[in-house]
Amino acid sequence: MHNSKLLDLLRKMSSRELKRFSEYIHSPFFNKHKQTTELCDYLLKLAPSFNHPRKLQKEHIFKKIFPKRDSFDGVTFHRTSSLLLNLLHDFLVDTHWQQQKKERQVCLLKELRKRKAEKDYHLIAKRYKTEHSLPESHEDFYWNTFTYYSERDIHFVGNGGRTFDLNFQLANDQLDIFFIIKKLQIACDMTSRNTVFRADYKYPLVDEILAYVRTNKEIQLPIIMIYSTILDMLKTDSPKQATCYQKLKELLANNNHILSQDELQSVYAHALNFAIQQINRGNKEYYQEALDHYMFSVEHKLLSVDGYLLAMAYKNIVAIALTLEKYEWTQSFIEQYKDFLDPNIRENAYSYNLAYWYFALGKYGEALQTLQSVNFVKGEYYITSKTLQLKSYYELEESEALYSLIDAFESYIRRNKQLSMYRRVATSNMLKIAKRLQKLKDKQWTLKKEKLQEEKKKLFQKIKQTSPLSNKFWLEERLEKM
Repeated sequence: MHNSKLLDLLRKMSSRELKRFSEYIHSPFFNKHKQTTELCDYLLKLAPSFNHPRKLQKEHIFKKIFPKRDSFDGVTFHRTSSLLLNLLHDFLVDTHWQQQKKERQVCLLKELRKRKAEKDYHLIAKRYKTEHSLPESHEDFYWNTFTYYSERDIHFVGNGGRTFDLNFQLANDQLDIFFIIKKLQIACDMTSRNTVFRADYKYPLVDEILAYVRTNKEIQLPIIMIYSTILDMLKTDSPKQATCYQKLKELLANNNHILSQDELQSVYAHALNFAIQQINRGNKEYYQEALDHYMFSVEHKLLSVDGYLLAMAYKNIVAIALTLEKYEWTQSFIEQYKDFLDPNIRENAYSYNLAYWYFALGKYGEALQTLQSVNFVKGEYYITSKTLQLKSYYELEESEALYSLIDAFESYIRRNKQLSMYRRVATSNMLKIAKRLQKLKDKQWTLKKEKLQEEKKKLFQKIKQTSPLSNKFWLEERLEKM
């Protein structure tokens, strides 16, 4: 049972959730099956690791919860554990539902209406309007408000209403706003994926929605203007893209306070991705823009998973800041945010980024020494660390060490099937060109000036034509300085 779906899910729950689940199981309203309760009690005694192979053997557990049975019954055990897993699923749904206050109030209104509890109905309806404020997201707000006004209209008609009912109009208006927000949000995501993944998503009606928004001021809510501006920014070519980007920055600066956490995460991801795309096109003025977006996202925990800062974001911020030559700032960031990283990868991430900082300062020996602390378990850290090691060898003119590293690196790329095809090809291309670059560097003093320029021109052309290619700027800079 050690690798069962039930235990896998229990391991991912907090101590507080496990305690509440135990209370849930012991409630006869939800569960009246004695052996299921006993199975839950037995398993929760092994929390939070559930790492007890002998105690988690099916036969051992069966004997504990069915002491009067002479032998193990697989069918009975499976039925009991499946029932507990289903109850755990129900617990997660019910816990989520308890947090959806407005949706629960609308459901309550429906039940009160069916039972013709008029006094209570009007009291809950009044409370809904007085307590209603912007929830998790605008789309939730407008959807919940739509369902509320729809319910009020059904109540009105059910009580013999035959005149104009404002609730009916309000329900329609709220649904329109919800639909527009959701369509624009999806269109933005689809446009972004079409660019990044070369997908072919279609989003009909969006052009008509944009035209409607532009000509109807009452619908030009901040959230709608934000998503419509993002869509314009993603779809148009420069120089209009830059104009849309500046407009988006103004909208965000003025409306950050009304966006939910999920909305902030979504819109800042688009702004950051746009800045990175501009950097990749050679627009270096966007490095500071990207850094600003990254730091806003870090400070507002938009780049966190399970409460920990993403290691990739940590690495990207260091790389961008060093490109901007913010050496003291970068050192402070590396130290300050180290403890925000997941403990499982903290030392690897810290050591790699510290080594990268040393490299940027021209302290190549210190960079190589610090890299020795990096554990090359995951492919991403192997590639980034070995790439930094390669660059350090190049700068220290350790050509033999560089050639040896490239051979081992190429072998790793061929054997590692977990790397994406893009990553594998981009890294392989970089290694081939780096080897040519080092060979040209080794023999540059033996070549005539004209021949050296000819060889450099050929290699420049190779770099330009090769795609995908990682570390393209570094390769070009090293060749330029030769």
